[in-house]
Amino acid sequence: MRDVFRALGDAHRYQMVLLLLAGPLHIQALADALGISQPAVSRHVRVLRDAGLVAVRRSGRRTLLLCPPPEYEPALRPLFLLLMGRSQQAPARRGVSREAGELEDYLL
Repeated sequence: MRDVFRALGDAHRYQMVLLLLAGPLHIQALADALGISQPAVSRHVRVLRDAGLVAVRRSGRRTLLLCPPPEYEPALRPLFLLLMGRSQQAPARRGVSREAGELEDYLL
């Protein structure tokens, strides 16, 4: 879990996760949206992938990014709901631990 928090501690990676929560994107689309180079996005993606926050799928010569990865989606759902600002909704908050609430206070 420490890797997840470290990965989200960088502003660009945090913004990337928020963009990817809206739907899959190619690396170049992320680079354009964030105003950084494609190699920089690729380095950030590697950190996010190693933390289990994104999945990488090849689509021809392009790399498609998915967030959350399908295999980790159930475990990461509370964190992603917090990141998306949905924590005020009662069902999303039910069962969220004290640590997740502290994370929300820190991130927001």
